[in-house]
This record gives sequence, C-alpha cells and structure tokens, in this order.
Amino acid sequence: MERLEKKMLDLEKANKALKESEQKYRELVDNANCAVIVIEPTGYLSFVNPKFCEMMGYTMKEVKKLHLSKLVHPEELAMVTENFKKKLSGQQTPKSYKVRALTKRGDAIYVDYDSAVIKRKGRIVGIQAVISDITERKKAEEAVRESEEKYRMLFENANDVILYVNKYGKIIDINKRVEDIFGYKRDEVVGKNFVKLGVLRPKNIPRIVKLFRNSIEGKEIISILELEVKNKNGKMLPIEASTRVIKRNGKIVGTMNILRDISARKKAEEEIKAKSQFLESLIEQSPLPTFVIDSAGIVVMVNKAFLKAYNVPKKEMVLGKNALTEPANVRQGVVKYIKEALSGKIVEAPEIEFISPYENKKTVTKSRLFPIFDTANTLTNVVVMHEDITERKRTEDQIKASLKEKEVLLREIHHRVKNNLQIIHSLLNLQSQYIKDKQILHVFKESQNRIKSMALIHEKLYQSKDLARIDFVEYVRSLVADLFRSYETDSALITLKTNIDDVFLGIDTAIPCGLIINELVSNSLKYAFPEGGQGEIHINLHPEKEGKFTLVVSDNGVSFPKNLDFRNTESLGLQLACTLVDQLQGTIGLDRTGGAKFTIAFTEPKYKQEG
Repeated sequence: MERLEKKMLDLEKANKALKESEQKYRELVDNANCAVIVIEPTGYLSFVNPKFCEMMGYTMKEVKKLHLSKLVHPEELAMVTENFKKKLSGQQTPKSYKVRALTKRGDAIYVDYDSAVIKRKGRIVGIQAVISDITERKKAEEAVRESEEKYRMLFENANDVILYVNKYGKIIDINKRVEDIFGYKRDEVVGKNFVKLGVLRPKNIPRIVKLFRNSIEGKEIISILELEVKNKNGKMLPIEASTRVIKRNGKIVGTMNILRDISARKKAEEEIKAKSQFLESLIEQSPLPTFVIDSAGIVVMVNKAFLKAYNVPKKEMVLGKNALTEPANVRQGVVKYIKEALSGKIVEAPEIEFISPYENKKTVTKSRLFPIFDTANTLTNVVVMHEDITERKRTEDQIKASLKEKEVLLREIHHRVKNNLQIIHSLLNLQSQYIKDKQILHVFKESQNRIKSMALIHEKLYQSKDLARIDFVEYVRSLVADLFRSYETDSALITLKTNIDDVFLGIDTAIPCGLIINELVSNSLKYAFPEGGQGEIHINLHPEKEGKFTLVVSDNGVSFPKNLDFRNTESLGLQLACTLVDQLQGTIGLDRTGGAKFTIAFTEPKYKQEG
C-alpha cells in the first residue's frame, strides 16, 4: 500500500513537472522573436506562435485553414514540397535553408527555414519549423554584392593602374590596365613584392621604400608623386602615383595605389614649354616695345625694346607690377583695353599720347593686345605690343597740311579760271552791244553760252568738297537754267524734265559732256519750238556697267528734218557736239520720231574715274 501511494505521489509530481515544463515551453514559443509552426503530414498548419501572425499578416483563426503551399513563393514551391515529403518519409534533407515566403498581402520576404520532425511512439506525425525573417539582411547582402560589383567594374575599367599592397609590400590585387601600360599580365604581378618587380629605377628604390614605410606607420603620406618607371619591354614611362592607406578596425593594413601614365601630358607640357620659349624669344627679339601680363594683370615679362624705348634702367622695375592699377595706364585710359584683352579679345587700341613714368617724354603710341590660351582654352597671358608712331604721326600731319595747302591752291585756280572765263563772257557781251548783224550777234551769244558752260564747271569744282569730280545733277540744272535765261525762254511754255542718277564726273569728262548738253539744248530751244510753241525738253543720264554712261537729250517739238544729216551739217553746234562725242570715244545717234532724240554712249576712263 505504501508502495502504491509512493508511485501515485511520484506520478503526480511528474505530471506537475510536465505541466510546468509545457507552460515554460509555451511561454518560450509565444514570446520568441522568430515564427514557430507545426505542420501536419497533410501540409496544413496545426500550430503557429504570435510572431508568425505578425510576420505573415494572418490571424490565429485564418491559420487553421492555411496550407504550406500558400506560404511559399511559386518559384520555390517545388523545392520546399520535395523537402517536406522527404522529411516526412525520414529521408535526409538540409536541416535549414533560405527560401522566399509569401505574406498574406502577397509580398515576398526572405526567410531562414529550420525544421525538425515530430515523432510519437517512434512514428513521424508532423514537422516543427522555426522561421526567421532575413529580408533586411538579404537586402544588405545584395547591396554589398552590388556595391562590390560596381567597385569591381570601376576597378577593372579604370584608365589608371590600381593596385593593392599589403603592409609587407606584397601586391594583393591589380587591375587589367597593368597589361596596357606596363605590359605585364595580372598573374605576373599579383603575389610579388612591388620593389622586386623590376619597374623602379634602382636609385629611386630607397626613397620609395621609405615613403611606403612612413605610410604604413602613419607618419607621412605623399598624396601625389611623379616618377619614372620601366615597363616589361624596358621602356621608361613617366607616371603620377597617388597613395591612400587601407584601414581595418582602425589599423593600417596596406595601401591602395593609383598609377597614371602621364606620357601624353609630359609631351604636351614639353610642347607648351618649347612654344613658350619660342614666344619669349620672339618677344625678346621684337623691335617693338612689348610686355606680357598674366590673367590677373601682373607683368611677367618685358623685352629689351621696352626698356630702351621708355628709358627703364632695369626690368625688375616693371616686373611684378599690376598693369590694371599702374597710375600711368589708369591716367591715360589704357586699362579698359587691357581688361578687354583679358576677356579673350584681340584688341587694337587707338592712338594714345603716352608719357613714360620713367622719363618726362611724350610719345604717340598705338598698341595691340593679343590673348594667349593654354590647351584647355583657358586664358593665361596677354601680350601688349607698343608701336611708337610719333614720327609717322608728325609726317602725316605735315602731309595733311601740305595737301590742305594744295587743296586751297587748286580751289583758287578753279576760281580764277572761272573768273577769267566770266571776264571773257562779259567782254563778248559788251562787244555784242555794238553788233547790228543778227547772225553775228547770234554767234556771239552761242559763244557766250559755251564759255558759260565751261565756267560753270570750274565754279562747281571750287565749291565742291571733291576737287577732282563734279556733281553732274546739280551742274545740269544750273547749265540749263542759264540757257533758258539766255534764250529768254518762257518756262510756262517749255519745261525741262531731268532724270539723272547720282553721277560724279571728272573734269576731263564733265567739260565735253557739258558742252554737248549745251549745244543740244540750245538747238532745241532755237528750232524745236516756233514762236509761242509749247513742249518739253528731256535730259537723262544713267551709268551702265564697267564705267559706261548713256546720255539722252530729247524734245517733243518740231521733228528734226529727215533729209538733214546731223553729222554733216553747217551748224557749228552739231559739229561741235559730234566732235566732243569723238573726244569722249563715244557714239551718238538720232531718233527723229516725235521731235528729236539724241542718244550718246560714252565711257569715262578708269584713271579719270579714280581721279
């Protein structure tokens, strides 16, 4: 009996301990940070903890009808189903694996699936799984992978050689650019000590080793260094090396080194240097006073001609000065031209009276300013060249004064010729008062008109700005007006119509041309309109191509006699007109329809046109 009571007591203690254990396990599962589920052999879930509901978005009530297939991404379902079946049949499967799960909303999340079979009396009755959400970790891993891929792509496709060296000088990694620049394959370089690779000049090795050790020890880091190295073929190459230390957990473990081939840059620098030396030589040998400023306006060069022209004892008195603030430049208005040149323009400054600050000497100077650009099209300097034109200016002034004197003299000559012709005109007029014969009187009047036409040419010339050429429009109007007065023509009955372009003729063309118009208009006034007759006289003058002109003098009066040859007539006026046309090497024609229309074509010689 006592033994039975003891067994009952032990059984009661065991049941109590079991309940306490189950309670603790339940609390542990309910409060776990990962999802815990139990899956029946049918694939349906028989138990889940609160974390599962939180992770997957289901309620406890919804879980009762939830099948495993609803929780797995379609692309992962076949693999999960196969492992589930193997697990139930007791076959060996991975204890845990990573898989994409689907939440209630259909979102895919990455989970770590760790499962174990549940046995009762030696028989598998289900599977218990622990599920951890590793989405954020997966994203972080993916970001790291993408970053590594991008870095690797940049590393491999860089234009420069990039190599990693550990703290012992051993090359850990190098990009493929090493083959293009140095001629080495990657596997010929990786794993070797950079000193023993054979690319450094022996005399440079101690210095490079010291700099490397200082970098590793954190003492000194040379960010950029230029040196010559030898490629696989033995050719020396100029390179630019930059170094950065690599740290892990705050400790320096090696260096990252970038080697850039600067052969092209060095070549360009040499070309620029040669051009600069050539330019300096040209400037120095130039006979024109010249100085050079930099982009800030500071004088950086001055030639011997400048020192001599302005009596500067030493070039140091000019070098380093700011051309934009130099008092002499400011005072004489030179600064604005310097600023214009500094903006990139070629400037030709006007004549300036320049007073040297080094001697009280006034000169007339003309300056040219040329900007200079580097290969990047950036303005680096401005060359300022002075030309002393004092003597030339003095000579020009003398020539201008002489020309002015000649112009006054020529005007006086034209004026006196006009006066002399006017005196002859007046004498003929006085003489005609004693002539009773009408025919002789008529001859005197025509001679007066011819003299008047020539006098008018000289009058217009001395009144004109151009002493070599005459404004023919104005001349014709004055000439015909005088003829109308001479023949006492009633302008109400006979009118003048002119159509003359802006024509300027030299004196050797204007005089015969004026006489021709004088004779033809006089002929119209005398014969075309009988006493009291009405009509029009037309004068047209137009320039044609290549210095040719067409002059037309016509009237609509009595028709010119058909049987009269105007080239062979006793009329002195028509004879004179034909002779003057020949003098102009021109042609003359007559249209007798509806009056008389004379057409004269002539060419003014080029030497006459040009004066």
